[in-house]
Amino acid sequence: NQYRLQLRLLMALGALPAILVLPAALLDEEESRDSQKKTQNTADMISHLKMAVSVPAIRDALLGTCTCWFLFDIYLYGVSLYSPEILDMIFGASDGLGENYWQNVLSISVTFPAALLSVWMLRTTELRTLQLYGFGFSALVFLLIGVGWSAVSSDDTALFIMLLAVKFSNLFGAATTTFVLPSDLFPTEVRS
Repeated sequence: NQYRLQLRLLMALGALPAILVLPAALLDEEESRDSQKKTQNTADMISHLKMAVSVPAIRDALLGTCTCWFLFDIYLYGVSLYSPEILDMIFGASDGLGENYWQNVLSISVTFPAALLSVWMLRTTELRTLQLYGFGFSALVFLLIGVGWSAVSSDDTALFIMLLAVKFSNLFGAATTTFVLPSDLFPTEVRS
């Protein structure tokens, strides 16, 4: 199958940079000197972490941040993982890498406007509020998909619009704030 050959070739090419760097990394003499610094840095990180979880406000913010990252990762990677199957349902199974490329470009075309909207809203909206908007919009999109699935599951255009709405919700609000909000919540020694 031509598609499998293309996929294997791309995976092999992706491994090439690591293969080229591996001998140099194994022969690096500075690594042994740096290992003492790494041990000290690890001890510093552990002491900062212990301090952070002993302060209730930081501990609660850390728990909230971890929960938001976890929820965001579930739907972001879940959608990303199943996008090829969803695109096959909409467009039919493709025969080549070029066709898959254009289907993916088309399906992620809404992510750039979503990210721009998030950045634009940061000027007037607090980070937490924008994050709530992002999670709320994602919940609404998934609720509409769940409720309306039986009515639109045979309509390719409706399925594609749903996919675009999901992709937009992936990059709107929560995608931006999940990375920015921790820098606003935590002191520098906890962030690092």
